Amino acid sequence: MNIIIVLFFGAVAGISSYFNNLACAGNGLPSLSGKALSITVAAALGALAVWAIRIATHLILRNTLTRSGVRERYARYDSWCYSVFLLSVSGAAGVQLSVPVVYLSALAFLAAQFFFVISLIKKEPKGGEIFISLSWVSFLFLVSGMAALIYEIVWQRVLFAELGINIESVTIIVSLFMFGLGVGSLVGGVFSNRYPNRLPQLFIFCELAIGVFGIISLPLIKFVSRRTLDLPLPQITLVVFALLALPTIFMGATLPILVTYLYRHYKHVGRSVSKLYFFNTLGSAAASLITVDVLFVFFGQQSTVFIAAGLNFLVGILVFRYTKALKTAKPVTEPVREIEESRPAANPAQAVPFYLALVISGVAGYISLSQEILWVRAISYATSTWPQVFGHILGFFLLGVALGSLLGKRFCEKRNLSPLLYLAWVFLIGSIAYYVSIPLFSAAFTYSRGLGIFCSYLILALVSCIFGSVLPLLSHFAIKPGTPVGVSLSRIYVANIIGSTMGPLFTGFYLMDRFSLEMNVLVVSVSGMAVAGILFLFSSGKPGIKTAFGLATALLIAGAILIHPRMFHQVLEKMLFDESYSAAKGFKYVNQTRSGIITVEPEPEGDVIYGGGGYDGTFNVNPVSDANFISRVYMLPALHPAPAEVLEIGLSGGSWAWVLSKHPDIKKLDVVEINPGYSQIIRNYPVNEEIFSDSRIVFHFDDGRRWLNRNPDRKFDFILMNTTWHWRSNTTNLLSTEFLTLAKQHLNPGGVIYYNATHSEDVIYTAAKVFKYVTTYRTFVAAGDSPFQMDADTKRRRISMFASHGKPIFDAADTASARVLDEMVHSDISNKQDAYLARNNLDAISDDNMLTEFKKITGKNKKDIKGRLYRWYNPECSWNAAP
Repeated sequence: MNIIIVLFFGAVAGISSYFNNLACAGNGLPSLSGKALSITVAAALGALAVWAIRIATHLILRNTLTRSGVRERYARYDSWCYSVFLLSVSGAAGVQLSVPVVYLSALAFLAAQFFFVISLIKKEPKGGEIFISLSWVSFLFLVSGMAALIYEIVWQRVLFAELGINIESVTIIVSLFMFGLGVGSLVGGVFSNRYPNRLPQLFIFCELAIGVFGIISLPLIKFVSRRTLDLPLPQITLVVFALLALPTIFMGATLPILVTYLYRHYKHVGRSVSKLYFFNTLGSAAASLITVDVLFVFFGQQSTVFIAAGLNFLVGILVFRYTKALKTAKPVTEPVREIEESRPAANPAQAVPFYLALVISGVAGYISLSQEILWVRAISYATSTWPQVFGHILGFFLLGVALGSLLGKRFCEKRNLSPLLYLAWVFLIGSIAYYVSIPLFSAAFTYSRGLGIFCSYLILALVSCIFGSVLPLLSHFAIKPGTPVGVSLSRIYVANIIGSTMGPLFTGFYLMDRFSLEMNVLVVSVSGMAVAGILFLFSSGKPGIKTAFGLATALLIAGAILIHPRMFHQVLEKMLFDESYSAAKGFKYVNQTRSGIITVEPEPEGDVIYGGGGYDGTFNVNPVSDANFISRVYMLPALHPAPAEVLEIGLSGGSWAWVLSKHPDIKKLDVVEINPGYSQIIRNYPVNEEIFSDSRIVFHFDDGRRWLNRNPDRKFDFILMNTTWHWRSNTTNLLSTEFLTLAKQHLNPGGVIYYNATHSEDVIYTAAKVFKYVTTYRTFVAAGDSPFQMDADTKRRRISMFASHGKPIFDAADTASARVLDEMVHSDISNKQDAYLARNNLDAISDDNMLTEFKKITGKNKKDIKGRLYRWYNPECSWNAAP
């Protein structure tokens, strides 16, 4: 009966969520005629999702609720906690767009579970002792994990803004963060061995130190980064490590300290490691999702960091109260089954040599992080780099790792387990599942983008769950009785982190620059299968069976290599287009490097170029056909009387640089592009390729904001940015008031910055906050501190000066060309600053608030929804709203 109730709640939640999406997309619930199949699928997916949550919850609480009476009563009545998922029905009144209903439901569900479990425990004898139990300490470690991941996400964004978001900066930041955790693990192992009676106090000190650093972290990172920006790459690496060393060392030290503490009570390495690793990683997973979907929506970077610091201080205070309570009460050490601690000595066949455990831990870390990096590349491309993608991928990845640690704990308690054989199956099944996952989720995208995202996150969590069991298992079977647990664990953990660090360094920085996404998936998958085959040969068992497993693995590797071209045929097309479209066309050119994926779609009016899955423009320089709104760049001489020195940020297909090079006033053009792959694509187009032979054009492959910071003495008459959509990841770095202030410092007197607002009026409002004069042309905004006062005749004369190979681009004898020229000449470019500043429904974009990436609502009916902040109530998205 309980499962029926749970499935009913899930089905209703799935259907109402589907209705919410329909209502939001079109302002009001449209006719449901012909949608019976979709409604059925939504109900099934909702029921499946809630059923999976129930399974995961029972798995977690089975390892937490140790008293049989509590477990029995929980299993009897817990199904009613799932009624909170009916909150999705609130979308009928338009509530769902304020805080995503999934988080409202999740928060309500966690609250219901917490108070339900506490009420059951309180009814037990000595139930009040829950807050001095080891489970309470483990829960506090979950809160600590939440704080750590909040810091990681915010610090990465701040460092990207200061150091650039090219692959070098990304690799340095991610690698050094993980390296600091590894060093901290070693430090924690040493201190846990030296001060075994002060373990809670050491944990308190770590939390308070992290919190103190967190409070001052953002101003400190910005101050140090700006004063070391011009240093060579090795020195910048040292600076970043110095910045992150203190907090990451303290973060890494907490695991071995608490494992040593729990081990003193449980006397079981696998149980201690898996329990703490689970809670900490689960907290990190929750923080990854909440940060990008809730905290960034309602708060800025600084406030989010303050929240993380508050969590650190809260944990420190609660652990301090815990230690004080222990002085007057005996700690609750939940009863556990008697498990022989000296199992490796009693059964040598189960012992894993410590050196081998280090190697396996490192290899598992490398393969797992390489998979995550490739997932980020694939899902970011498929979603055109939604800003939430990184947090979502990290969250589901860590969720899988957390559940995998519980899986590892169960196997640690099996008396007849062959650990190497189990690990061999982990590597084999995990690698096969990962290999087929990319084609599966790309196929799902051809039917529905939502279905594709759902499948990708689900498969990602399943694969990471498989590999998540490795660390607890290795710790249990490789740490010998009598050796310091904290020290030994720290070494295994460091080996895992070193392997994980090699993911961004070797796979992200080297392999992805030499092989495509598809080939890298094959390389990583085959590597995992090869490790499985080796472990099969090293495992205990009959030689014939081990040899058979090894040969079977070799056949699987050969099969994967043989079917790879067919298996991954047009996966990039499937991620962006429906099945019939991708099969009919296919991309004309594909360029894949560590800097990103660039694809070109053939079109009669001009091939379309995509960068990272997002529209980047069209190969067209003709203002009459205007397939890429190229007329916007032809307006440049009407906005500045003599633009001799011009900076263009964003090369893309090179059409805009070609146009700029055809005006005689422009004496020098600097082009900054973050992805060198665009220059290779351009060489396939003879017209656009002309820019490479123009001596006036200088190319810089760098992050645009970082290039300006590194060249403070360069001044320009005109800065042009035909960059990407305002809602894509990290576009804040080129739209914020901080960036516009920086650009203003690089303008000569009378200089103009001219860039794409991509229909966001907040972008124009932000320009009006920084510059005295602001005007618009089509989707572009022009801003400067001098008025745009050119008369019509002057504009016509100056625009008509564009010429290619001695022939005017605007031919007065051509009717279509004359019409386009007239439209440009008579367009309104009067000052609009006062009009925009007078509006109260717009907001200025800042590095801190990341407004266009996380805070604004967008929808199909942009006139009704565009430009509004998330609110608690949005009547336009209620089910009965008028379309």
